Amino acid sequence: MPGEGSMLHMIITLRNNRNLRRSRRRRFLNRENETGPNNVRLFHRQDISSDQLQMVKQEIRMRTKKERRKTLTITTIVFTILGFFLIYLWFYIL
Repeated sequence: MPGEGSMLHMIITLRNNRNLRRSRRRRFLNRENETGPNNVRLFHRQDISSDQLQMVKQEIRMRTKKERRKTLTITTIVFTILGFFLIYLWFYIL
């Protein structure tokens, strides 16, 4: 019967993917108990105050605002130069 090998491969692939997904889910849920080399915990959780959290949020917002402004400035400059170049080509060369 034609196609049996393809169907078998599909079934095996789906089964393997399902098994991988389950193992990854278990690893994700049990992450708190994982230790790295030399029995050191991989995740260090620190409790921070709400004031410190607000300062971190403000810092992130400021950094994002600066990056956005920089990107907008560069984009504006590039499109302005491109626009002048296209106008030059349109009126003086053609």
